[in-house]
Amino acid sequence: MALFDEYQVGADGPWTTAEAAHLWRRAGFGAGPAEQRDAAGNGSQAALRSAVDFLVDFTPDDPWLDRPAGLTSGGYGDPLADLPDDESDLGRVKTPYDLISLIGHWLYRMRYTRQPFQEKLTLFLHDHFVSEWAKLVPLIDPAVIAGNDGNFPDIQQCDGGTLGVDLLRANRIAARMMLDQNYLLRRQGIDSFRAMLISITRDPCMLMYLDNVVNEKGRAQENYARELMELFSMGVGNYSEQDVREVAKCLTGETLPRFVCENDWDFSYGFDAAKHEPGTKTFFGKTIQENFAGQEALDVIDFILAERSKNPDVTGLASPYNTLPATAVYMAWKLLKFFVNEELSLDPPDEAVLELAHYLRGTDNQPYPKRRFPYDFRAALRKVFLSKFFYAEENRLNQYRNPAEFVTHLLRQGDFADLFATQFGPGTQMTLMGMILFNPPGVNGWYHGRAWITSGSLVARYNYVSYLMDTIFQGAGADARIDALLAANGGPIPDADSDDDLIDYYAERLLQMDLNAEERTTLRGFLSGVDTASPALRFRQKVRGLIHVMMSMPLAQLK
Repeated sequence: MALFDEYQVGADGPWTTAEAAHLWRRAGFGAGPAEQRDAAGNGSQAALRSAVDFLVDFTPDDPWLDRPAGLTSGGYGDPLADLPDDESDLGRVKTPYDLISLIGHWLYRMRYTRQPFQEKLTLFLHDHFVSEWAKLVPLIDPAVIAGNDGNFPDIQQCDGGTLGVDLLRANRIAARMMLDQNYLLRRQGIDSFRAMLISITRDPCMLMYLDNVVNEKGRAQENYARELMELFSMGVGNYSEQDVREVAKCLTGETLPRFVCENDWDFSYGFDAAKHEPGTKTFFGKTIQENFAGQEALDVIDFILAERSKNPDVTGLASPYNTLPATAVYMAWKLLKFFVNEELSLDPPDEAVLELAHYLRGTDNQPYPKRRFPYDFRAALRKVFLSKFFYAEENRLNQYRNPAEFVTHLLRQGDFADLFATQFGPGTQMTLMGMILFNPPGVNGWYHGRAWITSGSLVARYNYVSYLMDTIFQGAGADARIDALLAANGGPIPDADSDDDLIDYYAERLLQMDLNAEERTTLRGFLSGVDTASPALRFRQKVRGLIHVMMSMPLAQLK
């Protein structure tokens, strides 16, 4: 596996803050100066491995954000359990009930997480296992609004329940479904892809979104069966229309059996044997035995993961690549496109795709960092982030930040808070940049690369930086914060009167790379044009303006 051999410090290049910053841009949302120095360590092979393991070997619950209540006062940056239970911005972040507060909840996690790769991987999986708010909400029966407690017999379809009238209940149910799916991806997506496929197949939000909730014997609904193969695992060209029909039959009865009025609209998953299609099914030319307890769904997923690619550009290769499973090839391509290089090809597969696919399909049957089982995403991504291929010059700064990455990078590296769940916060600003979390443009997810960089979306990015400077860096508290940077001795900026020191200070945080002579000259020229009578006011204006200019530079759009 030449491309994914481990990057050897010294022989292949150094391990410095530059390489660490590249790792954190791809596996996180950028790294501040202290994070870069900690990751670079003493510049050794052990330091490289330690940095990768710090990011990849995360726990299901964030050690800070998911701590129990009672530890903090419940302000910005505190664990979610300590946020208030009210209609404030932070209250809606804690318990979202509409799209903008859902987005705010996730952006809050991305901003304050101690496990940035967990949120970055969740962003990848959210784009892979797509669900859409706009489709889900209309699928919620409007009867949920009326409730079922018997106190309003003219409008309630049934009684004997505990729920009164709530005009927002449909939204709350949809938000809960989408948030539960988001947490499923967050907590489970790093390990077994097989387990992830099983879980997403039975996820209530996905059951609703791709219509498997109405997939019943005698009238098989094929939407989820098709997308399970085409988008979630194998890619096009590796299954037939007959396979789609047979998979749909296998998935009948995978539903929400208690999502009815008398059960308080409990939307937990359950298998309904009465709705399951009887008889054996034939899938990929193999027989799936009749089972009325949900086993057929597991058999389908195991068949999918094992089925060889039908792509002639794969089957015509020499061993071992000619027997690669279609899912291994497709998922290797998707992972590498997102985390390494958007230009990699699936048809025909690039060498890097084939190498990673071969690694994905195998197992060492040993504890992590070895492959614990086939399709071990944690082991595979560790291999990617340690590899020569990942640190090759052609794979650095060759991707555009999507809006979620751009916003989160600025908030984290600028050490800013924001009004996360309001109509004026980053969720709305991201919408103007072309990305609505929890509501992608279609089941295929978002288009990436240069699609993020249009004249309109760039203006939206610049306007968001301006908004932050106008709201966060205004007022007495903000002035005091900026003025603290003026300390010449022992402060964060060695010489507060030096424009070069100010440029270096923010370049290290926001751009995380060396500036060339032309860029530095442009920034010096901008700062020299700031002229007011008050030295303190002049410095504040320089800081506000410099952040705006830096985040408008081409470098700030790249990762």
